[in-house]
Amino acid sequence: MSWQAHIDNMMSHQQNEGHCAICGVNDGGIWAASPGCPLTQAEAANLASFVRANGVGGDKQYTFGGIALMIVRNYEDGGVTYYQLVTKNSDARQIRDDEKGLVAVAKSAQALVIGYVPGANQKKANASVEYEVKYLLSQGY
Repeated sequence: MSWQAHIDNMMSHQQNEGHCAICGVNDGGIWAASPGCPLTQAEAANLASFVRANGVGGDKQYTFGGIALMIVRNYEDGGVTYYQLVTKNSDARQIRDDEKGLVAVAKSAQALVIGYVPGANQKKANASVEYEVKYLLSQGY
């Protein structure tokens, strides 16, 4: 299965809302992303560093497509730690109502999986990330 097929699968779990990306856990290199995904290479590398450090460094500024993020929760399930970050206003940029959302992040052995869903269906970001990480781990990836 190509990385783009994984992205397509994640987007179907999100009912084609928001964006998702799969990146290298070591360097944050973007392997595949949904069309129009605003995640930059630098943002992916920053999130990868945060996850590799098991959430240490939570006082650092994290962004998704230039939108500031605030870490609100992390939890473990099946030996995997999942992180939830919400979009927030910053000095540099005020977010629009349609940009308010949840960014879910987790890692498998080699991949960083990111999902973003704005609006009322934010939990779909979690569901798509959980499904994809569990699948990758079951495949030894």
